[in-house]
Amino acid sequence: MQRFSLIIVNILLANLLLGQDLMTKREQKQTIDKVSKLLTKHYILSDEGNEMSKVVQTNLENGKYDTISSKFTFSEQLTSDMRSIFPDKHLALVYKPWAQMKRDSIKNTQVISKTQILESRILQDNIGYLVITSFTFKLSDWDRAMSKLSKCDALIIDVRNNGGGSGHLENYAISYFLQGGLHYSTTYITERVRNIKV
Repeated sequence: MQRFSLIIVNILLANLLLGQDLMTKREQKQTIDKVSKLLTKHYILSDEGNEMSKVVQTNLENGKYDTISSKFTFSEQLTSDMRSIFPDKHLALVYKPWAQMKRDSIKNTQVISKTQILESRILQDNIGYLVITSFTFKLSDWDRAMSKLSKCDALIIDVRNNGGGSGHLENYAISYFLQGGLHYSTTYITERVRNIKV
């Protein structure tokens, strides 16, 4: 019965979101202009960022996106076009209309701690809910949140909108859940990235 209910909820949610999924040519141009600006100004590999910007601008001018009216499909195509220049799996344009829903609409919850990076609350049935938007938090904020959530029967850690951050902080956070001495993270830095001057 639970599986059946979940499918119905997913279908209803999909139908609600489909009405928001239509994209105009003007929105396509605005999106590409903004993405191009961000790529040329902030992408760590400047040559590749400039090339990605040129490719998506040229594709727009040549009508490659004219038949696309879905925001989901457009974001997937733009991601594919950018990655055709440099296969960066960290780079993506993602359309998430549900991300605009306010967390405060969750009923029967109490915010017990909120910083710029971490938000923790206790949901119904004593379920802890921790939002981590970046691994750039202060250790004291993490310790305080974990202390307040320590008596919960279950814990949901929401990292959907997490932009990454310090590997040391990720390791610190993981240490609350895993026994010491376990290997759970390896970082590789290629010579190409190491030699970039910022």
